[in-house]
Amino acid sequence: VRKKGNDLVFAPTLDIMRTPLGGRTFESFGEDPFLTGTLGTSWVQAAQRQGVIATVKHVAANNQEGKLP
Repeated sequence: VRKKGNDLVFAPTLDIMRTPLGGRTFESFGEDPFLTGTLGTSWVQAAQRQGVIATVKHVAANNQEGKLP
């Protein structure tokens, strides 16, 4: 991000993966809330140490497209 001259990144995705049917589940850290929170916190802190603003995405269960079977 910094090498491209930016100071903001729209990441990480901290949504909990509830179903593999979501089109963007590959962006999340998985289905475990504790692991997701721990990894997300570390990710944001590492970005901030580089002078980058991290914008956490999809924390309101925005992870399901369509209906469940």
